[in-house]
Amino acid sequence: SGGPIRVLHRYQSEHLFSGIGTSPDGKWIAFVAPDTGKFFQIFRIPAAGGGVQQLTFDPTNKTHPSYSPDGRRIAVTVWEYSVQFWMAGGRQ
Repeated sequence: SGGPIRVLHRYQSEHLFSGIGTSPDGKWIAFVAPDTGKFFQIFRIPAAGGGVQQLTFDPTNKTHPSYSPDGRRIAVTVWEYSVQFWMAGGRQ
């Protein structure tokens, strides 16, 4: 509807952009931020402003929150800094 822009929430992050997701009804914004244990968790805040609510608490790093069409669930990508090398079977 327009109007002046304003900051809803601010935090420090090593991510250049971790993604945000807006609920289908436009009332909530989900975002990724570090928790007290330094894991990137999913939080949400009312789009109109208000208190931040942490939604995930497990020891994994998450990114790219996306609301389901009905707004009842949020899909995320879970990532970690590890590398695996696999070798396909067959001749060497």
